[in-house]
Amino acid sequence: MKQPQVLVYINHDHESRQLLEFLDDQQVPYQKKDVSASRDYLQELQTYNIYVTPAVVVGKQKILGFQKQRLRDILGLAHIS
Repeated sequence: MKQPQVLVYINHDHESRQLLEFLDDQQVPYQKKDVSASRDYLQELQTYNIYVTPAVVVGKQKILGFQKQRLRDILGLAHIS
């Protein structure tokens, strides 16, 4: 089964760093979009009606903040650590 594209919108804050660390630890491929470095990424994020970071978009699903359990469920990750 093909893994859906994972878009990760971040800023330079602790919660964004935790999210990226979690995805890296779980070996989840993702596309990082730093809204503090690119106005285009900020505008792209707002097309999803999202105005906070971190935010993850997986297909039609949106996850606001670092929600470890929800990420595991959506991405089909094992429930360990």
